[in-house]
Amino acid sequence: MSSVQKLDITFLLFDGFSTMVLASAVEPLRAARDISGAAGTFVWRLATLDGAAVRSSSGIELHPDLSLEQVAACDHLMVISGYGVRQHTNRATTSALRRGHRNVATFGGLDMGGWILAAAGLLDGYRATVHWQALGDFEENFLNVEVEKKEYVIDRNRITAGGASAVMNLMLRLIRDTAGLSLI
Repeated sequence: MSSVQKLDITFLLFDGFSTMVLASAVEPLRAARDISGAAGTFVWRLATLDGAAVRSSSGIELHPDLSLEQVAACDHLMVISGYGVRQHTNRATTSALRRGHRNVATFGGLDMGGWILAAAGLLDGYRATVHWQALGDFEENFLNVEVEKKEYVIDRNRITAGGASAVMNLMLRLIRDTAGLSLI
């Protein structure tokens, strides 16, 4: 498997995130890592803005590996947020994301994470999607984003996906793009 590249993803979690979305993102990576036998090929970590614990929509508390400020260069920074997304689209959040822009090759928004990226201006001029239940509202609020009614959208160095099944399909695509068809 010498042609396999590395897929390095940091998941930035916000209170109210869906555990189903996170599992749909991480478990395909874990399976690909285990099947490939290449521990350093599929790398992921969990982050929050301040490094503090975060609580999912189902009340599960997770302790992240690091804060956003501690995120070094990575291939992908995937923002995961749930329906309480508007409480997270404040100046501190959007400024932190814009500052972190230099260390990240690709920004992604999973579930409602695309809303936070759009609020930070990081989806201006890009095609994007969010969870289907909020797609119309997303389109009305972010006129500089070309909204697509697809389960996931990859547009240059921006990736967005709707709910859990869309995230799983996206992750399988990223794994295939990284390691070929042998792992999916």
